[in-house]
Formats: sequence, structure tokens, C-alpha cells
Amino acid sequence: VEHNLSTNLGKPAADWATQDASERALALTDWNRKLITASVVQRLQQAPLNTQPNNPARIARLQQREQQLLAGMNRETLAQAREIYAAALKAQPEDHFVHEVYGNFLQVTGDLPGATREWQRTAELMPHDFLPWFQLGVLQTRQNQHPSAQENFRTALRRRPGLVEGWMELARSLATSRQWSAALEAFQQALRLRPQDPMLWVAKARVLVELNRRPEAIAALSKALELDPNNPVAAEQLRQIQPARPGS
Repeated sequence: VEHNLSTNLGKPAADWATQDASERALALTDWNRKLITASVVQRLQQAPLNTQPNNPARIARLQQREQQLLAGMNRETLAQAREIYAAALKAQPEDHFVHEVYGNFLQVTGDLPGATREWQRTAELMPHDFLPWFQLGVLQTRQNQHPSAQENFRTALRRRPGLVEGWMELARSLATSRQWSAALEAFQQALRLRPQDPMLWVAKARVLVELNRRPEAIAALSKALELDPNNPVAAEQLRQIQPARPGS
């Protein structure tokens, strides 16, 4: 946006770049719009935004938009998108933003190794930014490359210690690797930053069960139900681990 504004502002309005030309320069396609929309929906479904009164209506509108974008995705639009990315990368090979959006595109279309390469290039171009390291961790987790994923999550968190999603993803990767104590510490860090998220308490409880710390797991699940009394996951887990009452 800044690049296009600096190019356009010194010209008469009639000579400004068109929206289509600007989107091509920014390598923006419907594939990226869908990813962005899905990311916003996910965030709105999490605490504390999920308690806002108008939240269901906003989520419904965004999900409708996401479905509209999905309906327009086919082989033709896929080929067009690839052309846009190829042209943008050829024109701006050192532009980290173009590598980012191309990485997002490859992720959405299922090319995880390709997406990983683009985010690795972004990390080379922007080593002090947390985002490429976080995205590398997410992609490596999906490819079961947990040691590399955990290293990259930690790199992201050194750059942004308050990144709740970074602590959450690190904790999940550690739990998948059965590193229960480290996973518990990561979940506790996430909870310090977002204590009103019931699903974080549920996730913490699962790790506590694996560590054979059932009283603490019960307390964590009780906290989740205090925050969200209708949470079926917390209720079921609590039923499974809570000692049966005499006569029941």
C-alpha cells in the first residue's frame, strides 16, 4: 500500500494505478482473501471477542464472504493467481510481503513444503519480525516436524513474548511430542496472557492428567466451566476424571 501510494500521490488522479494494477503489484488474490477472512473468523470465535453482543452476526457475514470466495476458486482462478505471484516475485524478489502472500497461497492450496520455503525466505528478509518464525512453526507442525517447529515458535516468542498464539502452538507441539512438563509451562504462559479463554484451561487440564496431577486438572476444568458453563468438552473431561460419588 505504501509503495503504491508513494507511486501515485505525485501524479494527477487520472494517472493513478488502477485497483487491479495495485492488487497485482501487491500479489493480492482471492486465495489470500479467503485465508485472511478465515483467520478473522477464528479470532472472533476466541475470547475475549467471542463475548461481544454483535459477534454472531459479524461471524455469519464473514463466513458468507468466505463461502463466496470459495465458490469462485477453480483451476482457472488458480492459474491466474499463480501468474500474479510469478510476476510479482520477478518484479520484486526482495519484497518480503510478496513472499508472505505467496506462502499463504501455497498453504491454502495444500503445498506445505512450498509454503515453508517462502516463509523461510521471508525470515531471511525479515529476521527480526516474529511472523515468519511463527508461520514456519505452524507449517512444520502440520508436517510433523516438531523439533524444528518448536525452535521456530521459541524464536517467534523471543521477538514477541506476548504472542498468545505462539505459546498455544508451542504447547500443542510439545504435547504431541509427549513433552508434558514443557507443554504445561507453555500453556501456563498462554493463560497468563489470556486467562478468560476456557479452551486454554481445557488444554491445560489434558496435560495435567498426563502428568498424573488430577486434582489440578479438575480445578482447571472447573475454571473452564466457570468461564463457559455450556462447554461440552470441559464437562465431558471433568466427568471422566472426577471420582465417582458414593452411590452413583
